[in-house]
Amino acid sequence: MAEGTYEYECMRAELLGIEKPDYEDFMKKKADELSTNEEHFEAENMKEEYAQNEKLFHATGKLDELNTILKSTQRRINNFTAPFSRFVRSKIGRPNDGTAQMEESNDMTNCEKIESSSTSRRDPSQNLSTIDNMIDKCEKAQLGMERQSKQMKRFM
Repeated sequence: MAEGTYEYECMRAELLGIEKPDYEDFMKKKADELSTNEEHFEAENMKEEYAQNEKLFHATGKLDELNTILKSTQRRINNFTAPFSRFVRSKIGRPNDGTAQMEESNDMTNCEKIESSSTSRRDPSQNLSTIDNMIDKCEKAQLGMERQSKQMKRFM
Protein backbone atom coordinates (compact mmCIF):
# COMPACT_ATOMS: atom_id res chain seq x y z
CA MET A 1 0.00 0.00 0.00
CA ALA A 2 1.35 3.39 -0.99
CA GLU A 3 2.14 5.89 1.69
CA GLY A 4 -0.07 8.97 1.63
CA THR A 5 -3.22 7.25 0.42
CA TYR A 6 -6.48 7.22 2.36
CA GLU A 7 -6.28 3.45 2.83
CA TYR A 8 -2.78 3.77 4.22
CA GLU A 9 -3.88 6.43 6.70
CA CYS A 10 -6.83 4.27 7.80
CA MET A 11 -4.56 1.27 8.35
CA ARG A 12 -2.08 3.45 10.22
CA ALA A 13 -4.83 4.85 12.46
CA GLU A 14 -6.08 1.30 13.18
CA LEU A 15 -2.61 0.12 14.13
CA LEU A 16 -2.01 3.13 16.38
CA GLY A 17 -5.44 2.82 17.91
CA ILE A 18 -6.57 6.28 16.93
CA GLU A 19 -9.68 7.42 15.09
CA LYS A 20 -9.75 6.96 11.31
CA PRO A 21 -9.45 10.21 9.36
CA ASP A 22 -12.54 11.62 7.66
CA TYR A 23 -12.39 11.03 3.90
CA GLU A 24 -13.37 14.60 2.97
CA ASP A 25 -10.87 16.13 5.39
CA PHE A 26 -8.19 13.79 4.10
CA MET A 27 -8.93 14.78 0.48
CA LYS A 28 -8.88 18.52 1.40
CA LYS A 29 -5.50 18.11 3.10
CA LYS A 30 -4.21 16.17 0.14
CA ALA A 31 -5.45 18.84 -2.32
CA ASP A 32 -3.90 21.61 -0.21
CA GLU A 33 -0.65 19.69 -0.03
CA LEU A 34 -0.65 19.14 -3.79
CA SER A 35 -1.34 22.82 -4.51
CA THR A 36 1.44 23.87 -2.13
CA ASN A 37 3.85 21.44 -3.81
CA GLU A 38 2.74 22.68 -7.21
CA GLU A 39 3.35 26.32 -6.25
CA HIS A 40 6.77 25.39 -4.88
CA PHE A 41 7.54 23.48 -8.08
CA GLU A 42 6.45 26.44 -10.23
CA ALA A 43 8.58 28.82 -8.18
CA GLU A 44 11.61 26.57 -8.61
CA ASN A 45 10.95 26.30 -12.35
CA MET A 46 10.70 30.07 -12.65
CA LYS A 47 14.00 30.52 -10.81
CA GLU A 48 15.65 27.98 -13.08
CA GLU A 49 14.15 29.57 -16.19
CA TYR A 50 15.36 33.00 -15.07
CA ALA A 51 18.87 31.64 -14.54
CA GLN A 52 18.85 30.03 -17.99
CA ASN A 53 17.61 33.25 -19.60
CA GLU A 54 20.42 35.16 -17.89
CA LYS A 55 22.97 32.69 -19.24
CA LEU A 56 21.49 32.98 -22.74
CA PHE A 57 21.55 36.77 -22.49
CA HIS A 58 25.24 36.74 -21.52
CA ALA A 59 26.07 34.25 -24.27
CA THR A 60 24.25 36.40 -26.82
CA GLY A 61 26.23 39.41 -25.66
CA LYS A 62 29.48 37.51 -26.07
CA LEU A 63 28.47 36.46 -29.59
CA ASP A 64 27.71 40.10 -30.44
CA GLU A 65 31.13 41.04 -29.12
CA LEU A 66 32.77 38.31 -31.22
CA ASN A 67 31.01 39.50 -34.36
CA THR A 68 32.07 43.09 -33.66
CA ILE A 69 35.68 41.94 -33.28
CA LEU A 70 35.42 40.02 -36.55
CA LYS A 71 34.15 43.12 -38.37
CA SER A 72 37.04 45.16 -36.96
CA THR A 73 39.53 42.46 -37.94
CA GLN A 74 38.09 42.34 -41.46
CA ARG A 75 38.56 46.10 -41.81
CA ARG A 76 42.17 45.77 -40.66
CA ILE A 77 42.83 42.90 -43.06
CA ASN A 78 41.40 44.96 -45.91
CA ASN A 79 43.47 47.98 -44.91
CA PHE A 80 46.59 45.85 -44.65
CA THR A 81 46.25 43.76 -47.82
CA ALA A 82 44.93 46.36 -50.28
CA PRO A 83 48.07 48.56 -50.41
CA PHE A 84 50.34 45.52 -50.53
CA SER A 85 48.43 43.95 -53.41
CA ARG A 86 48.47 47.27 -55.32
CA PHE A 87 52.24 47.47 -54.78
CA VAL A 88 52.80 43.90 -56.01
CA ARG A 89 50.60 44.47 -59.06
CA SER A 90 52.46 47.67 -59.94
CA LYS A 91 55.82 45.85 -59.72
CA ILE A 92 54.57 42.94 -61.80
CA GLY A 93 53.28 45.30 -64.41
CA ARG A 94 49.59 44.65 -64.13
CA PRO A 95 47.46 47.75 -64.11
CA ASN A 96 46.01 48.78 -60.79
CA ASP A 97 42.36 48.67 -61.68
CA GLY A 98 41.06 47.90 -58.22
CA THR A 99 40.57 44.18 -58.84
CA ALA A 100 41.86 43.38 -55.37
CA GLN A 101 39.27 45.64 -53.87
CA MET A 102 36.62 44.09 -56.11
CA GLU A 103 37.66 40.59 -54.98
CA GLU A 104 37.45 41.64 -51.34
CA SER A 105 34.05 43.23 -51.84
CA ASN A 106 32.91 40.11 -53.72
CA ASP A 107 34.05 38.01 -50.77
CA MET A 108 32.06 40.26 -48.47
CA THR A 109 28.92 40.11 -50.64
CA ASN A 110 29.21 36.33 -51.00
CA CYS A 111 29.42 35.99 -47.23
CA GLU A 112 26.47 38.33 -46.79
CA LYS A 113 24.47 36.29 -49.33
CA ILE A 114 25.24 33.10 -47.44
CA GLU A 115 24.25 34.76 -44.16
CA SER A 116 21.00 36.06 -45.62
CA SER A 117 20.18 32.68 -47.14
CA SER A 118 20.67 31.04 -43.76
CA THR A 119 18.14 33.43 -42.27
CA SER A 120 15.79 33.44 -45.28
CA ARG A 121 14.80 29.83 -44.71
CA ARG A 122 12.75 31.14 -41.80
CA ASP A 123 9.68 33.29 -42.14
CA PRO A 124 10.92 36.90 -41.78
CA SER A 125 7.68 38.05 -40.16
CA GLN A 126 8.15 35.48 -37.42
CA ASN A 127 10.00 36.57 -34.31
CA LEU A 128 13.10 34.45 -33.82
CA SER A 129 13.62 33.05 -30.42
CA THR A 130 16.80 33.74 -28.48
CA ILE A 131 18.29 30.40 -29.42
CA ASP A 132 17.62 30.95 -33.12
CA ASN A 133 19.32 34.34 -32.86
CA MET A 134 22.30 32.73 -31.17
CA ILE A 135 22.53 30.09 -33.89
CA ASP A 136 22.47 32.79 -36.56
CA LYS A 137 25.18 34.77 -34.76
CA CYS A 138 27.32 31.63 -34.43
CA GLU A 139 26.93 30.90 -38.13
CA LYS A 140 27.85 34.49 -38.98
CA ALA A 141 30.93 34.32 -36.74
CA GLN A 142 31.98 31.00 -38.22
CA LEU A 143 31.65 32.29 -41.78
CA GLY A 144 33.57 35.43 -40.90
CA MET A 145 36.41 33.51 -39.28
CA GLU A 146 36.64 31.10 -42.21
CA ARG A 147 36.69 33.98 -44.72
CA GLN A 148 39.37 35.84 -42.77
CA SER A 149 41.48 32.70 -42.43
CA LYS A 150 41.34 32.16 -46.19
CA GLN A 151 42.27 35.77 -46.84
CA MET A 152 45.25 35.62 -44.51
CA LYS A 153 46.43 32.30 -45.96
CA ARG A 154 46.16 33.75 -49.45
CA PHE A 155 48.09 36.81 -48.33
CA MET A 156 50.86 34.80 -46.71
